Amino acid sequence: MSAVVSPAPFPAPGPGPHPSGGGHPVAPPARLLVGLAHDLAAASARWEPLLRFDPERRFSTRLPGPEGVEVWLATWLPGQSSDLHDHGRTAAALTVVRGALLERRSGVALPGPATLELGPGAVAVLEPGVLHSVANAGDVPAVSIHVRTTARAALH
Repeated sequence: MSAVVSPAPFPAPGPGPHPSGGGHPVAPPARLLVGLAHDLAAASARWEPLLRFDPERRFSTRLPGPEGVEVWLATWLPGQSSDLHDHGRTAAALTVVRGALLERRSGVALPGPATLELGPGAVAVLEPGVLHSVANAGDVPAVSIHVRTTARAALH
């Protein structure tokens, strides 16, 4: 499952309805990734010096993160995108800090829309095994922060 979490207020712990009113629960471990994504987005002094826009391809660089979690900073010029992929047995969350991105999901029996428009502050949550791609379909550069569990800390 994939869900979008609004930037504020932070969702209450535990399973329950999705805070956007869509009724899709966000698993408690994924909520920790959402909190980390929000915290990192707010700590712009940690990642702003690393921003780089590459006209040839989407730029990404790894950021320090807690044990069991990978953190990535990505920049997207208009028209840049990722390939369709999944994160295996790991959960992931991405937040847009500048610009806007489209997340497209593919799979059988996906709840909710197949395409999510993500503006600044929005966080998309991906449960393990969800196929998705991300693209900057707008006309301004975008910046996002991605967090995911590592294989050793995979969610079951």
